[in-house]
Amino acid sequence: MGALTTRYQVGGSISASTSIYVERQADKELIKALQAQEFCYVFNSRQMGKSSLLLKTKQDLQAQGVDCCFIDVSRIGSSDTTIEQWFGGIVYELCRGFDLLKDFDPLPWWRSLGGLPPAQKLSDFLEKILLPSRDSQMVIFLDEIDSVLSLNFSSDDFFSVIRFCFNQRAANPEFRRLQFALFGVALPTDLMSDKTRSPFNIGHAVGLQGFGEQQALALAAGLPFSEALNQALIRRALHWSGGQPFLTQKVCQLISNHSETPPKTEQACSDWLDTLLATEVLADWEGQDNPEHLRTIRDRVLLDETNSLQNLGLYQKVLEQQDTGVSVERVSGHERLYLTGLVEIHKGRIFPRNRLYTQVFDAQWVESHLAARRPYHKALRNWLDRGRSADALLSGEVLAQSVEWARGKSLADEDYQFLGASQDAEKRQVEALNLRLTEEISERKAAQQQLKTALAAVQEAQVEAERANKAKSEFMARVSHEVRTPLNAILGLSYLAQQNSSPATQSYLDKIHNSASYMLGMINDIVDFNQVEQGRLSLKSKPFSLDTLADKLVDVIGLRVQAKGLELKLNSPNQLLPNLIGDELRIEQVLINLLTNAIKATEHGQITLNIQVTEHSANQLLVQFSIIDTGPGLPTHIREALIHGNANELGMGLGLCQRLVALMHGEWQVRSDPEFGSSVGFTLPLTCAGEAPNIQAIDNLYYLAPLPNALLEKQIQLLGGKPVGSQTGAEDWIVFDGLLTPEQDLSKRGIPLLPAGVAQSRPLSEFNYPLQLHYPLSLSKLHKMLHSIENKSKPLQAVRSGQHWQALVAEDNDINQQVIEELLRRWGIEAHLCSDGQQALSAIQEQAFDLVLMDVDMPKLNGLQATQAIRALPQDSYRTIPIIAMTGHTQADDIHASLEAGMNAHVSKPIDPLLLKNTLEHWLDTSFDAQTQVEQDTSDWLSRLDGIDLSRSLERLANNRQLLGRLLRQFASNYNLSKDDQTQIISSANSSQHSWLHTLKGTSANVGLQAVSEQAQRLESKLQQSQLTESDWTPLWQSLERARTQILSLAPPLNEISDVPLASDAEQHLQRLIHLLDEDLGEAQQVLQQLPQIAQRDQIQSALDEFDVESAQVQASSWLAEIKDS
Repeated sequence: MGALTTRYQVGGSISASTSIYVERQADKELIKALQAQEFCYVFNSRQMGKSSLLLKTKQDLQAQGVDCCFIDVSRIGSSDTTIEQWFGGIVYELCRGFDLLKDFDPLPWWRSLGGLPPAQKLSDFLEKILLPSRDSQMVIFLDEIDSVLSLNFSSDDFFSVIRFCFNQRAANPEFRRLQFALFGVALPTDLMSDKTRSPFNIGHAVGLQGFGEQQALALAAGLPFSEALNQALIRRALHWSGGQPFLTQKVCQLISNHSETPPKTEQACSDWLDTLLATEVLADWEGQDNPEHLRTIRDRVLLDETNSLQNLGLYQKVLEQQDTGVSVERVSGHERLYLTGLVEIHKGRIFPRNRLYTQVFDAQWVESHLAARRPYHKALRNWLDRGRSADALLSGEVLAQSVEWARGKSLADEDYQFLGASQDAEKRQVEALNLRLTEEISERKAAQQQLKTALAAVQEAQVEAERANKAKSEFMARVSHEVRTPLNAILGLSYLAQQNSSPATQSYLDKIHNSASYMLGMINDIVDFNQVEQGRLSLKSKPFSLDTLADKLVDVIGLRVQAKGLELKLNSPNQLLPNLIGDELRIEQVLINLLTNAIKATEHGQITLNIQVTEHSANQLLVQFSIIDTGPGLPTHIREALIHGNANELGMGLGLCQRLVALMHGEWQVRSDPEFGSSVGFTLPLTCAGEAPNIQAIDNLYYLAPLPNALLEKQIQLLGGKPVGSQTGAEDWIVFDGLLTPEQDLSKRGIPLLPAGVAQSRPLSEFNYPLQLHYPLSLSKLHKMLHSIENKSKPLQAVRSGQHWQALVAEDNDINQQVIEELLRRWGIEAHLCSDGQQALSAIQEQAFDLVLMDVDMPKLNGLQATQAIRALPQDSYRTIPIIAMTGHTQADDIHASLEAGMNAHVSKPIDPLLLKNTLEHWLDTSFDAQTQVEQDTSDWLSRLDGIDLSRSLERLANNRQLLGRLLRQFASNYNLSKDDQTQIISSANSSQHSWLHTLKGTSANVGLQAVSEQAQRLESKLQQSQLTESDWTPLWQSLERARTQILSLAPPLNEISDVPLASDAEQHLQRLIHLLDEDLGEAQQVLQQLPQIAQRDQIQSALDEFDVESAQVQASSWLAEIKDS
């Protein structure tokens, strides 16, 4: 050995020739095992002196004549190296280490073996190249063997080659000359998992221990102080390093570097060194750890994703028991923790490696890193702190997530115990739940059996109840039918009487008609009562007038109020309102019920019907309806039930009212006081169906004060009425109180006012007044009635001058065109027809019209688009002309869409003539007188048609049977569909199908073919819901064909019912007749006899017989228009 050096070396290999090299037991053990031809491996933590041991052993063997080769495995390759390159690199390093390269080129030889596996090539090299190259013993030292773990292929074949060399010794003694010694930081199981091929189970493991005191004292020679101080400092250094070679060398180096301030005495050495280590190592150890040592240990513990938790958990336990140590038999994973360098194993127990490590990697450091890694760390600590209580275990989703996180990781024993106990507890809980579930199933089966028995009893009772309900329904249907029949007669007769009645009886007939209409509505409610009880009552939303509703209510209850000696008052808006959308019948039904109850409960005083608009937005009104009486008030339970919706606590009438208001999204308001009476009402949100008409003042209107009440006086003033004064003349109309005005003040041009339900007095009956007003009444009714009497005093300008109202009718169906044209003609309106929205837009810019009737579903431009285009035209007249929707779309959304597009009103198809007439009168601000009937088709073939609503279709055509027959023939011709036609319709686009069905629905309804219309409506609904199939069309084709077959088989040939020819000068005679009806009725009679004797002439004659000159003029003008159009 050469001269010793006293320089301390921290890191790397220490030469055996230096004084700082400390020989240990491993030096002797390793060289002895290699001399015995054993396979050896030294696996330990880093910085324990493995490299120095390798170097010293290699030098000792070479001194004994053994050929040695040192290979740093980490030099050969990394994760990017292929298996061919790596095994080839081993061969090359062997050639270099044993000095074979001057006589042997490994590269051509390697390639010459072609596709042999790399491990086999290495075996061939050892056997055929290396062993024959010399006769001496050979040892191959492989350092950094753990670097094979970073390769992207398995290294099992390499270690099996080492095993092969030892196995071959029996067959080939030459292999006894070849030994291997492996050095690294790994476990044998990490390097090779296949025990049958592993060399480690036949090799010799050499352990490296730290310095003992005697061994370490050799290092004292390098310290700069006295021998006594140096030895004292070495002993204190071992106290901190525990003999760890690297750390001991580092402490010695630290002492040497701080020799300028030596300790004074041996006793002071400990404090001096402790202070030095505290300031130079422990304080900010990560910043002062140079060369790296502590950081290497830290990374070894923390950066191993798979095993870090197990290492930390076991080390935590070692720290807790560092005085006694932890038995290796009671824990798992201690080998891997040992490789980190933190611990040492002594006599089967695990202890911290040294005091310095326990200061740096203390319990707090371990706890913080465990908490950062374990998702369940707090729960685990809680479980341990509570003595492993079952209440602290994981369960449910948290347990499942924790088990999933732990999958594939090596954990500490406490982790496995905690997770295992949690799983066991949850398993027991599931078993308990399953047991409880089994018991519940048994209990449920028993309960189901009991329920089955009870249901059988309920079903029996239900069958009995259904029998009773069926009997009730049959009784109600029978009663409703029996009552409905005479009511229809009353309605029909009162309507006919209204058409030609004296002013004295007109009011009575109105009341009869309104009361009978209400009774009919109530009978219909009786039929629908089952639906109410079962919650299946549906509302019908359509336009109605709030004022008309108020007047109907007054007519229905006026007589009853008057008969009981009470006063009836009406508080309604003092302005004309737009039509509203809602279920008028249901609102009327509720108010009649409340009014009836109020009349019953009130013995003296008054009944007030209050209708007010409380909120008014662009298209929405909030209307408050209330009935105020002077009776004794409502019982408390009735008030509470109405407000809180407890319909079951009310009688049938109020209970039905409560449900109806709730269906209409209304809210109840109830106030009651025994001294002042009660107020019962509700508010409803209602949508506007157009714009409100303007109030037009009436010329020459006066009133004789005092009038019966201030509200009526204010209404008359709003219509232009002024108090009677000296300025009144013979042409003026005077409104007066029909009960209190003295007989001498009665005027022939007066308009008497009478309370609702009161007959006229004797003096009044002596005057043939054209109009009597029964109050209370709405502003709208008062406005209309006073305007009608004003019109009666004026000539019929439109008829006498030959002028007509001009209406543009946009309708794409020719049958519907004829229907609407006929209706308009009867009211003195000339119809200009077009077939689509584009034509309508062009026509209205070429000619002035008084109004527009607009279908919605039309080609090119639909009705909504055409209306928007008209409203966008620059002239003001296009923004004010009334446009009325005329369509089969009747839902509230459809009405809203029409109004949004700019239309003023909405009339649904099939056309209701009375509704259309009222709508036209409203928007033309006029009143159409009743017209005489047109020529009749004398044949009775229409009556023999099955499935036709004859009365309804004739009503739409002003009872013109001849026109209906012509329309039916035209319908049969238009819808003569072949199979190909049907197939084409079915296969067309959805929009085309919808247009075709919508047109058929309206057309067939207009001519009374209700079955066809209903089938078309059913298919249209299915199409909108995307549920229409090809088979759904069959019933429609069948209904359509049945209707066509009937029409074509029953209708007579056209020449049998052709119009009676007019005389050649009929047009001239009619023009003269119209003129003479104003001048000379006698001569007019003579001219009338010159006209053909057909129905039109008979109707004019009937009107003249009753001195109804105005009707005769209208009929003559209508006849003249027919001739001009023909």
